[in-house]
Amino acid sequence: MAYIDEFGCEYSDDKKEFVRCPENYKGHYTIQEGVTSIGYRAFSGCRGLTSVTIPNSVTSIGRSAFEGTAWLANQPDGVIYINQLLYTYKGEMPANTSIVVRDGTTQICGEAFFNCSSLTSVTIPNSVTSIGDYAFKYCSSLTSVTIPNSVTSIGWGALSGCSGLTSVTIPNSVTSIGGWAFSNCSGLTSVTIPNSVTSIGDRAFYECSSLTSVTIPNSVTSIGRSAFEGTAWLANQSDGVIYINKLLYTYKGEMPANTFIVVRDGTIQICGGAFSGCSGLTSVTIPNSVTSIGGWAFRGCSGLTSVTIPNSVTSIGNRAFYECSGLTSVTIPNSVTNIDDYAFCNCSGLTSVMIPNGVTSIGYYAFYGCSSLISVVWNAKNCADFAKYYDEDDEKYYYGPFCNIVSQITSFTFGSEVEHIPAYLCCGMENLTSVTIPNSVTSIGSSAFYGCSGLTKTNYTGDIAGWCGINGDSNPTAYSHNLYINDVEVKDLVIPNGVTSIGDRAFEDCSGLTSVTIPNSVTSIGSYAFSGCRGLTSVTIPNSVTSIGIYAFYFVPNIVYSGTDTGSHWGARSVNGYVEGYLVLKARPKHNYWHALLLPPAKLLFLTA
Repeated sequence: MAYIDEFGCEYSDDKKEFVRCPENYKGHYTIQEGVTSIGYRAFSGCRGLTSVTIPNSVTSIGRSAFEGTAWLANQPDGVIYINQLLYTYKGEMPANTSIVVRDGTTQICGEAFFNCSSLTSVTIPNSVTSIGDYAFKYCSSLTSVTIPNSVTSIGWGALSGCSGLTSVTIPNSVTSIGGWAFSNCSGLTSVTIPNSVTSIGDRAFYECSSLTSVTIPNSVTSIGRSAFEGTAWLANQSDGVIYINKLLYTYKGEMPANTFIVVRDGTIQICGGAFSGCSGLTSVTIPNSVTSIGGWAFRGCSGLTSVTIPNSVTSIGNRAFYECSGLTSVTIPNSVTNIDDYAFCNCSGLTSVMIPNGVTSIGYYAFYGCSSLISVVWNAKNCADFAKYYDEDDEKYYYGPFCNIVSQITSFTFGSEVEHIPAYLCCGMENLTSVTIPNSVTSIGSSAFYGCSGLTKTNYTGDIAGWCGINGDSNPTAYSHNLYINDVEVKDLVIPNGVTSIGDRAFEDCSGLTSVTIPNSVTSIGSYAFSGCRGLTSVTIPNSVTSIGIYAFYFVPNIVYSGTDTGSHWGARSVNGYVEGYLVLKARPKHNYWHALLLPPAKLLFLTA
C-alpha cells in the first residue's frame, strides 16, 4: 500500500521513494527525510510548486520529475544541480558546448542533456555512479565519451541517437547496459564490453549500422531482444543459429519449414527474441544448462506443438511464448520461479497448464487469450498476490494471470504443498463447481475466489482445527454455501479444544451448518467468521473470547454469552465494528464497560459464568 501524506503526496509503502505530488499543489514542499529516490514525473505539471526541499538521502531523480513546475521555471538557464545530482540542462544550449560535470556529482539524471544537439564533449568525474535513462539521448554532436570507472550502470537509452559518436569507453565497473543504451549510434564502429558486465538490455546497440566489431566477455549471462539488430556485425554473420559465447543470441535468416532445433549443450540462455517469428520451427530441444528463456524468445512460433523446459530454467521472460498458437502442451519444471508478463499469451491451443511449486511470481496477462485452456493444476507453494488492472482496449478490469479466460476454466486443482492462495487467483471462474483446499494452506489472499458463482462444494483435506487457522480475506464457502472435511459435509460443527482463534471468514455463508460448539480455549473470532450461516438458530460464545471481528455473526439470530454483562466478563470483550440486520454488535463505552447493542429480532442472552 502506498503512503499518502497530509498534502496528498504519495510515497512508496516503505517511504523510500517519492512517487507523486498532486497537480493542484501550491507553494513549498519538503520531501521527507530518508527518501532515496524521486520517481518519474513525480512533480510534473505541479505549476504551483514554487520551491522544494530535497534531503541529501535522495540519490536518484527520475525523468521529467519537475517538468512544468514554477520551481523549474525560476531556475537560471544552464546546468541545474540538486544536491549531488546533475538534474538537467535548462534552456537553449549554445553551439559547440563542452560540459565539465561538477566533482562530487553521483548521478547524471534521466534526460539531463536530452536532445542537446550542440553538446560536443562531456567530462564525467569519478564520483558519478550512474547515468540515467535518456541522459544524453540525441546529443548528435558528441563524438566520444569516456565513462569513468565509478559508473556501475548505464541507463535505458542513455546515449541513444548520438549519431556522431565514434568511440565509447565502457569501464570495468559497469555491470549492466540498459535497453536501447547505444541504439542508433550510427557512427560507432567498435565496442568492447568489459568483463564486469553481466547483462546487455533490449536493443542496446540497435541500428548501430557502422558497428563491425563487438567484443563480449563470458561474464555476460543475459542479452536482450534485438540487442545487435541493424549492425554491420550481425550482417556479417552466417544464416542460422548464432551463439555468443554460452548464449543462443538469435536465428538469422529465413527459417525453412519443419525445422528442428537442438540447442547446443552448455548454453545458459536463449536470448530475448532468439526465434521470434520463426513459424517454421516445429520442435526445440533445450539442454539442462539453460537457466533462462528471454523475452520474446519464441514469440509467434506457430509451428511449435509442444515444449519441454528443463529443470535448470528459473525464469520465463516477457512474451517468451506469445502467440505460439500451435502449442498444445508445455512442461514447466519446479526450478522456474518467475513467469513474466504475457509469457503464454494467446497460446490458443493450450488446454491445460501446471504451475510448478517453485513459482513465486507470475506477470500480467500471462495466460491471456489461451482460448482452449480449461484445466489448471496449481502447485505454486508461495506465489505472490495478484492485483486487478484495467485493460483500456477491452475497457474492463481483469484479475490474476488468467484474465479474460476465467469463465472457461472448469477444473482448478491445488497441489498438496500449496501454502498461500494468491489474491484474485480464481476470481471470476464462474464455471468451477468444486474446489479442494489442501491442508498445507495457511493463507488465502483477497478476492481469491470472488465471483466463483458456480461452486457447489468446498472441500478441505485437513481437520477443523486446521481450517480455523487459515488466515484469509476470501473463502470459497461464500459461494458453495458449505464446507466438507475430507469429503464429509460439516453440519454440526464442533471446534476442537485447543483451538485459540477462528479465522476471518472461516465458515462464511455455510448455510448448511445447524449447530456450533465453541470451546473455552478460543479467545478470538474473526471478521465474518459465521456471517450468513442462516441454518444456525443460536451460537454460544464462551467467556474465554476476548475479541470478535466485524460481521462475525451476521444473520445469526441468537447469541448466547456464557458470562455476565458486566465487570471482567462481557465488559472486557472487544466487539469490533457494526453489523446490520439481525444482530448489531457495536463497541461503545457505557459505565466503564463495553455494551452490546441489539436490534430486533436478535437476542443476546447472558449466562452466569
